Amino acid sequence: LSDEIIKEITELVLSSSKTSLDNVKPLIDHLINKSSTISDEKIVSNIALIVGISSATNKDYALSLVSSFKNHINDKGFSQVFALRCIGEIGSLINLSSQNDIVNSVFELIHANDRSIFVPASESFGLMSVGSPEILKKLANSAKTDAENFIIPWLFAINIFTKKVIAIKKHIPKEIFDQIVKTIPDISEFLLKCSKVDSKETSQT
Repeated sequence: LSDEIIKEITELVLSSSKTSLDNVKPLIDHLINKSSTISDEKIVSNIALIVGISSATNKDYALSLVSSFKNHINDKGFSQVFALRCIGEIGSLINLSSQNDIVNSVFELIHANDRSIFVPASESFGLMSVGSPEILKKLANSAKTDAENFIIPWLFAINIFTKKVIAIKKHIPKEIFDQIVKTIPDISEFLLKCSKVDSKETSQT
């Protein structure tokens, strides 16, 4: 499906969930169950996006979904990728900073050596940072201190964070958006440091 169609679907799911969660729960349950048979990354991302949108208007429902995905954070392969993506999408709209065990588990996976683990973990953390000033602060500070050894994971996190902010700007509460704006200098500092490292490596080759 095209990005425009996915956008229309997410808007419909959001509108329906505002009326009643019962309108969307059967669809979400079906998509989550169906996800185990899908390996296409784009489709997985779209399903996670719809799952996240469905919980945007009800924190209790959001936390119940996060709790179910928590059990798969340390799985291997597809179920881990899907769980991390869904947690990230939910966290982009619901502040998950109080879920310390989940936030810390995702954070630890960012430092994994396996690319198939640290990429989805980094993107999950980047997405969660959109909905939580506390997690965003941790992202910005960690990116600066980890720049020497973990540039690539934090670039993935910041890249998806930036794209998500642009995509859902109208849904971000003003107080959270103001905190995002305040973090721009820290993120810029990290990106500048990355460019210097890249220039240094280029000059040595």
